[in-house]
Amino acid sequence: MNYKSYNDIQNLCKKHSNLNDNDIYQLEMIAKELLVDEMNSEKDIFIDVKDELSNEAIVVFHRCPLTSKSLYKNMVIGKVAFRKDEPGPLRTLETGQQSQGLFAQTQEGLIIKQNVSPIISEGKVIGVIIVEEDLSEQIKDTFDLVGSTKNVVDVQEAISELNSIDDTISDNLDDIIFMFDLDGKLKYHNKAAKSCYQTFGYKNKLDNLDYDNLTLDKVTFDQVMYDFLQMKRTKIEKKFTFNNRSFTSKTIYLVEKKMILLIIKENKISFTEESMHLLDNIEIQEIHHRVKNNLQSIISILRLQSRRVKSEESRKVLMESVNRVLAIAATHELLSRQKRTDVKINLVLDRVLDNLKRVYMEGSRINFKVKVDPDIVLDNNRAVALSLIINEVIQNSFEHAFDKKIVILKLE
Repeated sequence: MNYKSYNDIQNLCKKHSNLNDNDIYQLEMIAKELLVDEMNSEKDIFIDVKDELSNEAIVVFHRCPLTSKSLYKNMVIGKVAFRKDEPGPLRTLETGQQSQGLFAQTQEGLIIKQNVSPIISEGKVIGVIIVEEDLSEQIKDTFDLVGSTKNVVDVQEAISELNSIDDTISDNLDDIIFMFDLDGKLKYHNKAAKSCYQTFGYKNKLDNLDYDNLTLDKVTFDQVMYDFLQMKRTKIEKKFTFNNRSFTSKTIYLVEKKMILLIIKENKISFTEESMHLLDNIEIQEIHHRVKNNLQSIISILRLQSRRVKSEESRKVLMESVNRVLAIAATHELLSRQKRTDVKINLVLDRVLDNLKRVYMEGSRINFKVKVDPDIVLDNNRAVALSLIINEVIQNSFEHAFDKKIVILKLE
């Protein structure tokens, strides 16, 4: 590529995330620091944030290597980093834990290693820094998806000790099982662990990965060891959510074997209930998609009719109707792209205002200032009603309230 760095942090964050102005400013300041980061001068560095609609990561900043050639041929700013290809960024965005040395596949199909660190502001994760390393020469030696060859006797002895602590082990053998040494390095994992973590996007051999790279909740290995050694606990149980799935974990201290055992079980609802829930979501999304398409057809007909009428008053009435239908369509468009049945007000208002700007603001000197809490949500019926109300208020303001002076229109 013919540039050393590129970012569109402010525009992409406002479009895809709920980050506030201070959060975005923090990201921009970190981006400036990364431009002169000599520690990783030979590596590509990125900043990603979480897309609220797709629940995936979005690239908002890229600094190319200062002393070598970039791994990328094309610009990736604004592109999605899917969980199935890059597990590290989403894991760190959701847990706040570092993800070190995880394999990933770039948007251009290259296998790389990523070190991911959280960017935290006011107690929340607002983004991640990703430092990438080329693995093209090492990939044959390190990229191995074949099962591990552990000492069977050692594992049997560990399970035997586990039975004396937790007599439910026979119920967990088909769940994720990890055994770590007291330094937090993985020494054993079963086939279920390998299979499940592949669905999370892990492409590494799991062997020898750190506990903090594998845990799915926000508890670090240091915290676990504190509970075992200082608080004298032998078992820790916890429920948590990861990747929109519910899990229960048991962390057990095997004193004799000097190992930490982690069992992770997914809390699955019944097949029938799960299928019905999924089917309902799909059907609802499809309904909103069809409603949106039908409304677009109505808009096209109204616009066609407005071009044919000779009366200026008739044309004005038809275009007002177009704006109203667009306001209704805005909510259905958002609902057709997500599984949730409610919708965020700020996203609806953005679309309603965009439609009105295209109609009224050409050549005008009117500026919008919108301040809406991004956490406020409404069900689809109330969202449609609010869209129509805002459309009428702003439309009337454009038509009757303003002269040719510079005007600032505030919406809070």
